[in-house]
Amino acid sequence: MDIKTFWQIVEHERQPRFWLALETENLLISWDSVREIRASHDFLNLQFDCEFGKILIAADFSLLELFEYLQMEKIRRIDGTKLHCKVM
Repeated sequence: MDIKTFWQIVEHERQPRFWLALETENLLISWDSVREIRASHDFLNLQFDCEFGKILIAADFSLLELFEYLQMEKIRRIDGTKLHCKVM
């Protein structure tokens, strides 16, 4: 399984927003609104708050790399249609 298909990163310059693709809609999330990023001890579950509410992401593989890219604000797009992703 190639996890690169689940999210894309920005190689150079930080973008002001990142794209979250969901089953029913697409969101552009402002980095300025992202806060309280957390992950379970095994990194199978990740969550953060933003202007749309709480974003929950779950997978059957480690999300450690996604967690690290969120820390560095290097995410360009997350494909929530391939992950267990919901907005609360």
